[in-house]
Amino acid sequence: MKLLYEILFESEVYRLDSDKIKSFGGSLRTYRHSPDWTESGLAGEHEEVPEGMMQSKVLFAVGNKSDVAPYMAPRDVSRIWTDDTLYFNKSDKDRLRAHKAWLSVFDGDDFRYLADSNEYVSSNPRDPIKQEQITDAIRFMEQNGYDVEFVDDVADMAKELDKSDINYNAEGL
Repeated sequence: MKLLYEILFESEVYRLDSDKIKSFGGSLRTYRHSPDWTESGLAGEHEEVPEGMMQSKVLFAVGNKSDVAPYMAPRDVSRIWTDDTLYFNKSDKDRLRAHKAWLSVFDGDDFRYLADSNEYVSSNPRDPIKQEQITDAIRFMEQNGYDVEFVDDVADMAKELDKSDINYNAEGL
């Protein structure tokens, strides 16, 4: 039987980066956010912190490899995904096949869970438990629960999903 803290907190959290990070403390980014993190965004270098907001240097992660799988694509590649399928433009197939990234696995105890976004943040991450280079993006996505489909235009696919009342997430549209 699982203990309550095992249910509430992930034992490991994951993140993908294009390059292997040697110092995770040095890779923290500055975010402005509400106290409960329901509103957040990258902070500009010399911006004032708006009233009611906070500023923190953190590292983001997710609690399940299936949550990180859609981000295995290069950042400028448009994609949409449902619970079980990732859609990409056919024109991006070769870029996706050639893309490599680093998966870092951290101790979840070093991260705070943000229920609203289903993400984890840490202002003081220790070194990862392990890091591995992912050299086959499509296989990684498939191994982590997604069918990968290439379509003529993901924006058109999003419209089709909208018409069918199917929920999806999107990047780069």
